[in-house]
Amino acid sequence: IPFAFLLVAAFRADRSADLVLLMYDASWLMNLGVVSPTILQIVLVGVCAFMDAEEVIFPRWHAWFSIWASFLLLADVLVYFFKTGPFAFNGAICFWFELSLYSLWLIVTMVILRRAISNSLVQ
Repeated sequence: IPFAFLLVAAFRADRSADLVLLMYDASWLMNLGVVSPTILQIVLVGVCAFMDAEEVIFPRWHAWFSIWASFLLLADVLVYFFKTGPFAFNGAICFWFELSLYSLWLIVTMVILRRAISNSLVQ
């Protein structure tokens, strides 16, 4: 949905600059500020890793990594309160750090899941 706002803003180039700016801001604030589904996903993966008694799929370190990553992703909520600086939607923390952290978590999780699938196919 956030990127649909960008498409709507770009659809008519003759609109006033204020309307385009409104659509642009709404898009980025929704894209970066609504992190609760992502945080819930990461927390649940961490909880499942803690519940795995034999560490068959996710190792314990990944559980801790998931919990810490979800905690650090909470900084994205600050995007609603800052227009400039590191906590703005294009800032160093709320954009670059959070994007890098989520990307790292996603890559690590995919590698772990791929190994678990490969191990289950071999056995």
